[in-house]
Amino acid sequence: MLDDRSVNEQQPSTAQPGSDSGTTAERSGALSLDELQDQMESIALGQSPNEGRFCAFCYGRLSEPIRRRPSRLPASLCEYCGTASDQLRPVREVPAEVLGIYLAKRRREGLIVNLFAFLGIFLALAISAGIWLATPDNLWKIAPFAVLVLGSYYLARVAGYNVGVPLGSTSGRKLRNERWTAYLQGRNTVEALGEP
Repeated sequence: MLDDRSVNEQQPSTAQPGSDSGTTAERSGALSLDELQDQMESIALGQSPNEGRFCAFCYGRLSEPIRRRPSRLPASLCEYCGTASDQLRPVREVPAEVLGIYLAKRRREGLIVNLFAFLGIFLALAISAGIWLATPDNLWKIAPFAVLVLGSYYLARVAGYNVGVPLGSTSGRKLRNERWTAYLQGRNTVEALGEP
């Protein structure tokens, strides 16, 4: 049965990957899912192949096996969680459910960033309409169009980047970590019952 490991958003593992002291959980410290985010997104989007040798715990891609003496058995150490391939047998591909967990973060971030960008465009439209109503009927009626064009671009970037990105990143990270924790609990429950 796989042991539970804590998920930490900010701090990667502080343990030395090659150390043999303690269990895998003690060596790994806290698994940082942020370190795996780019790798999992590229696999899910088809930019990288979903085949090869992956860690059986965190599904990070494993490097080439290291020859060890005296056993002469190939073993790889996961650089993300510290699990050795002789402790948990590597898997050949990342499950679709795991890739969905990482894509959920990406979708949540995109939704919130786009929401705030459109809020900036709406704000520019409202300011432009206010200027249209406030200006007299002369050449100053051109000003609302300039505000609409330049203001929508500027306010969409300011609202989307300065407000949407931090909120979206925090919200997406929280969603991904909750789903990862639920996935681990489900996987441990299945293994405790002895189901394949």
